[in-house]
Amino acid sequence: MQFKINYNDPSVRKGVFVLLCYAGITVLLISLEKIFPSGPCTPGLGITLFFILPWMIAAFLIGSTIQLFKGRQQYKIPVVIHLIALLACLLIFF
Repeated sequence: MQFKINYNDPSVRKGVFVLLCYAGITVLLISLEKIFPSGPCTPGLGITLFFILPWMIAAFLIGSTIQLFKGRQQYKIPVVIHLIALLACLLIFF
């Protein structure tokens, strides 16, 4: 069985766009933390990443859950992935 991805499908393009935006923001914040490190008295971009990342994951989880409730069954796996990522993020942070 061969799996082919149709890159002309709008839902595939939207998914790739969301993934690239998420990865881009995360990489940008991590690299800026390396450039401008934070310390005990100067909160840097690591603190920004600390506060933004769980909210971004929660927003993606809500969006995927809404799509799942609309009847789009292909959103089952993203809901599980976002839930695991959010729980892992919360366990690490708190």
